[in-house]
Amino acid sequence: MKLTDEDLALKVQDGDKEAFGEVIDRFEKPLCAFIYRMLGDKDNCADALQETFLKAYKNINSFDPKRKFSSWIYRIAHNEAITHYRKNAKHVVLDDVAEIASENNNAETIQKNLDLEGQKRLLDKALLSITLKYREVIVFRFYEDKSYEEISEIMHLPVNTVGTYLNRGKQEIKKHFKNINLEEIL
Repeated sequence: MKLTDEDLALKVQDGDKEAFGEVIDRFEKPLCAFIYRMLGDKDNCADALQETFLKAYKNINSFDPKRKFSSWIYRIAHNEAITHYRKNAKHVVLDDVAEIASENNNAETIQKNLDLEGQKRLLDKALLSITLKYREVIVFRFYEDKSYEEISEIMHLPVNTVGTYLNRGKQEIKKHFKNINLEEIL
């Protein structure tokens, strides 16, 4: 029988080191994907992921089993991503993003020349160009499939603010990629 994330965390709190190995197995890929989308850099991603697991292990006793473990560990990953972003951010120049978007002059050309994966790659570049707080919400909602409530808990924001940030983030992306159907990608 597979343990829930919360039960697994309780085992780690009781000193079961093998249980933490299972935590890493369960969360390594999704946290890595989340952090990569936030930072856009593999080296910083690996460092932030390692720090996330170190802090999760050191602070496992602060986890409240009445809450969702995934929200707790994503909060740690979120904080690490922000820390690494501030230290090592590689900012995409907005002119570069606009140039990429303008290479495809109209929606018809985009639909013919770019498959959905190509559009997703452009979206990934666009994510790096928008305001960090909006990027976070978009990544949580559309890439990590988190509910507004989970995002609210992870980011310590009111649920209404999550919705506002999500809409503003979409608008920032649309400014740079007018010809891409954002709803189709997200």
